[in-house]
Amino acid sequence: SWKISFGAKDVDVTEWKGDILAVGVTEKDLARDANSKFENVILSKIDSKLGGLLAEASSEEDFSGKVGQSTVLRITGLGSKRVGLIGLGQSPSTPSPFKGLGDAVVEAAKSSQESSAAVVLASSEGLSAQSKLSTAYAIASGAVLGLFEDNRYKSEAKKSTLRSIDIIGLGMGPELEKKLKYAGDVSSGIIFGRELVNSPANVLTPGVLAEEAAKIASTYSDVFTAKILNAEQCAELKMGSYLGVAAASENPPHFIHLCYKPLSGPVNVKLALVGKGLTFDSNIVPKEHILDAPKLDEEMPKEDPLVVRLKARMQEMKEKELKYLGNGDANSHVCKCVNLVHLLVLSVQYAAQVLLIGFLLLHNRAIVLS
Repeated sequence: SWKISFGAKDVDVTEWKGDILAVGVTEKDLARDANSKFENVILSKIDSKLGGLLAEASSEEDFSGKVGQSTVLRITGLGSKRVGLIGLGQSPSTPSPFKGLGDAVVEAAKSSQESSAAVVLASSEGLSAQSKLSTAYAIASGAVLGLFEDNRYKSEAKKSTLRSIDIIGLGMGPELEKKLKYAGDVSSGIIFGRELVNSPANVLTPGVLAEEAAKIASTYSDVFTAKILNAEQCAELKMGSYLGVAAASENPPHFIHLCYKPLSGPVNVKLALVGKGLTFDSNIVPKEHILDAPKLDEEMPKEDPLVVRLKARMQEMKEKELKYLGNGDANSHVCKCVNLVHLLVLSVQYAAQVLLIGFLLLHNRAIVLS
């Protein structure tokens, strides 16, 4: 299971009680004084409690704080059973190293079958309030995505025991809690996409994908409707080309039409997004399987159905709706997305859709994806 709870704490890292304490360190954080002691306050405090073990181990294992490096020690002397150093590189300027931090914490917890973990940055005092929120979001999303394993088709799947992660030193309060919840919501959509794309052809048929789209519309029925057309209805609309492609499959086609109407607020733009592609039952060969794709640098699979982005972004869309009220008739805004199912969006088309999505979110526009 990839379900995990997050908490924001403001405690002394040496007194935090749990299984594994992970410290995100940059290369600069590992600077030593003339006595080979850590100059960094957090590292120095932990190392003094451990009698210099942390400094000794980092030297012996040639840990320099580079991205991808990590070292974990079984210890006594702290509130935690283990302490780990996770490299963040020289000076992180993008979310990627912090997503990697969340993923590394999960991997360390998996290997030792721990149930609780805490994450702290060796140097967080220079971060702005907004940067702290973004950093916490990246750590949380990296952890959730790192915890997820698609074991649906494995006879014996090893389950993770990790249940909670505390984030220390990045603030507290409702704003941070909201950010952490949002990380979980978006990650849920991403995982939904991975599960769809990983499903074999005899599982993810056009009918099943249509059912998933209908479920999303049902979940957000206050703003979403779904209309599914069968082969006969498509024929009545003279959709010959569509039906010709669908004829390659033994499964009947389903044409998905999702429509988003905001509850209220300023909407003066109508937008249609068209997803084009084939499910594997039409005998196409994917360019790459999602399990081979990087799981941190790319939020979504390269061949994810657009319905996945809908699920991942829906909560944000609704929150923006409540925040930005103003000009326009909400009922006049009909954002339609016609999905030619059999659907899996190939990478060339996907790039353009990502640009559209980013632009719309940036400008607080309501959007619909399928």
